[in-house]
Amino acid sequence: MSYTLSLDSLVTAQCGTQRILLKVDGDTIIDVDYRADYTEEQGAERLPRLSLAQALPYVAGLCRSCSYAHSLVFCQALETLLDIEPSDRVDLLRCIVTELERLVSHLDSLTAMFHALGQSHTRNDLSLVHQSAKQLLRLFRGSEDDPILLQPGGVSRNLDDQSRHELLSGLKEINQRLFQITDRVIDQQALLARTVEIGVLSRDAAAQFVLSGPMARASGLLVDLRQNQPYAGYRHLDVSMIAQDSGDVYARMIVFLLESIESVKLTEQALHMLPDDRWQGFIPNELRAGQASSAVEAPRGTLRYHLESDGIRITSATIEPPTRIDRLLARTLLSGSWIDNAPLVVYSTGPCVAN
Repeated sequence: MSYTLSLDSLVTAQCGTQRILLKVDGDTIIDVDYRADYTEEQGAERLPRLSLAQALPYVAGLCRSCSYAHSLVFCQALETLLDIEPSDRVDLLRCIVTELERLVSHLDSLTAMFHALGQSHTRNDLSLVHQSAKQLLRLFRGSEDDPILLQPGGVSRNLDDQSRHELLSGLKEINQRLFQITDRVIDQQALLARTVEIGVLSRDAAAQFVLSGPMARASGLLVDLRQNQPYAGYRHLDVSMIAQDSGDVYARMIVFLLESIESVKLTEQALHMLPDDRWQGFIPNELRAGQASSAVEAPRGTLRYHLESDGIRITSATIEPPTRIDRLLARTLLSGSWIDNAPLVVYSTGPCVAN
């Protein structure tokens, strides 16, 4: 006897509107369907109809968990069209805010994974660290009424010495707690039994799906633009490639944990080397005619923008988000699995759609 089960409420609560429909025979998943209602690619269609003053907050709102990654890649493309180069301080400030965003995103995925595992103690600890990371991001961002923190040529808000010291203090505490959590779970037998060889995605399959980000690195693909093609302030930072080979839920969990610690490290490095330099950005009235492309390492992988301008405004825009879970990938990960493992496998992919 088979029946169909929808996981859309589970995924919607964390990441926006997406639906995973499972066809189940007994306790085993025999088929998977996936549907997403909205994507960043569709969002790109509106950009040519917006002024630059409207476009900056618009791209920041395309994805709530990758807001600053979208803002950064958009600003970098605009800076190519404007023929301007940000200062070292601006480049490092941008690294700080995008690494804090990555930290928050990874901790969100980890909290969901341990909730699905029924490990309430670790889940609660991760939730507290997640809240602390969000507070540090709010400290940098300032008022939520001004969503345009990243602007062409700079930022809308500088980081003063007091805020810098508060960030360093908060990061030290987060780092200690992350090491404690990692030490507790890394060889835990009960955890290994629930995560090893579950939801396996091989290196070859990850390459065929053109994956990037944590999912790719958990399957052994050494792809990370921060190291492979450094941008912004990453040329000044010591970026380590975090990777695992097994491609299962356990590998993805370890990558999320170790990359969270890496984000703390990179943020601390950037805070320690901030030069006293110009920082203010601006909203341009017009652009140079031509084309420009830019790419960044968003929390879930490579994010690319391609813009065309007629010399006044954007006339065409293309957004290529990281390859996310889709119908074929969901089938690869879930077909043949026990139904009880489905939420865990889905959360281990860091699911995200624009909202």
